[in-house]
Amino acid sequence: MSFWKTLPKPIIGLSPMDGITDMPFREIVAKVSKPSVIFTEFVNAKGLFLGNIKLYNHLLFSTRERPIIGQLFGAEPEYFYKAAHILCELGFDGIDINMGCPANTVVNKNGGASLIKQPKLALEIIKQTKLGVRDWYNGQSLENLDLDKEKIAWIQEHKQDKDRQIVPVSVKTRLGYNKNTIDSWIITLLKAKPEAIIVHGRTFSQLYHGTANWEAIGSIAAKVRSVGITYLGNGDITSKDEAIQKIQTYQLDGVLIGRAACGNPWIFSDYKPTIKKRLQVALEHIKCNRAIKGSTGVNELKKHLSWYCKGFDQAKTLRTNLMEVKQYSDFISLLENAIITYSL
Repeated sequence: MSFWKTLPKPIIGLSPMDGITDMPFREIVAKVSKPSVIFTEFVNAKGLFLGNIKLYNHLLFSTRERPIIGQLFGAEPEYFYKAAHILCELGFDGIDINMGCPANTVVNKNGGASLIKQPKLALEIIKQTKLGVRDWYNGQSLENLDLDKEKIAWIQEHKQDKDRQIVPVSVKTRLGYNKNTIDSWIITLLKAKPEAIIVHGRTFSQLYHGTANWEAIGSIAAKVRSVGITYLGNGDITSKDEAIQKIQTYQLDGVLIGRAACGNPWIFSDYKPTIKKRLQVALEHIKCNRAIKGSTGVNELKKHLSWYCKGFDQAKTLRTNLMEVKQYSDFISLLENAIITYSL
């Protein structure tokens, strides 16, 4: 049975965010407040077969993060079929198809939110992803798909032990492209019978401007849930209490929280950290990032540290100093000194 069916309700999960929900961030979130479910950053389905092996680092995860969903984007069904094998072999608990990303680099290549305008292609991508899961479950190997030996070796080295089972496929999307067309768009998605559907409460054209339309999210809840598909909303949630309120008001199975988790990995719990605790976890995030990414992860880490360092005396000065850092040891020294200051 799909974990979506057995996951305790209400579901409050960590939303996929490109360039943000990498393994170090997910590890910290999972450790300090444990969401119901965690999504990776999106990964190019075609790139997993034709791209550089470095792309596979986006698929690293630990057992602490379970249940963990690997998110794919792209526009070519045959590569979703193949990518499904890879995610299943690595031991992911679920596969999510990105049909909501508004980035021009994705949309201009017919992926992400552009799939809302291409219902036949969207349905074929879901179909091929599910077929890829089924064929993997029935014993088809990565060698059968002509994946190169270097990538197969990487997968064998990094995969997590997990019983072979059907991995559920979900879809994360938006209300529509240029306008709210969720009533017709959801009918299309329901034909493909994904295990879960997550709707962000904006259209493509809104990007992340304005406010999420939760009335629109809630308007299709009964229709989705009536056919046994798990239904989650997403957009602008700033606290656990607000998440629960949205779930109850709009009759959802759950929600995903995205940007509000940045610098606040405790958002999935009732814990309210002191400034000292916030800085201690920021320090832990630095060390986790170093262990996983090494020297290449220094600049990527800066945005996370800036989010931790807000809303207290001298936060701006600390942020400014952190942004000038070029190596991990300097990050650590700055945070250790700040922790001493806020311990007095």
